[in-house]
Amino acid sequence: MAGVGILREEPVRKKASVPTQRGRRAWSPHGKMRPRSGTWHGDEELPDMVKNARKLTDSLATEVRFDPGLIQDVIEMVLTETLAHETYAASKMGVMSKRVSDVLKTRIRGLCGDRFKLVCIVVITEGGTEESALHVTSQCVWDHERDDFASGSFSNDALHAVATVFAIHC
Repeated sequence: MAGVGILREEPVRKKASVPTQRGRRAWSPHGKMRPRSGTWHGDEELPDMVKNARKLTDSLATEVRFDPGLIQDVIEMVLTETLAHETYAASKMGVMSKRVSDVLKTRIRGLCGDRFKLVCIVVITEGGTEESALHVTSQCVWDHERDDFASGSFSNDALHAVATVFAIHC
């Protein structure tokens, strides 16, 4: 007979009981089921974890800030100390700019702590005539509330130097 099929009865599988939302259990890493915690709606007291996070956030807000005026003084002091008695030699200026950059990062790290990533750019050019000029421009995308920069320069008869330090809050 066409169109008539044999009906098979499939065994009825018992469905696992699905708890209601209220009694739902969550998985724990120890293999045991634990009751799911409720959600905080704002009218109960804050959980301890939230209180501790707020204390941490408040303490971070009061930590040492990057002071561009102070950092500019440090930059100019380091440039003067390092380059005052140097003469320009192109072969050694790469090493000299690296040394100045490392000293700047070390001293500034001591002032503003570990909450900033520091980017230090040092440019040293040959000095000489009054007509020699150097223009340095940089651009960065950052948080205007917490990130900042400072720049300083040094010049003598033999060379000109410009150093810029960017502080990006972590």
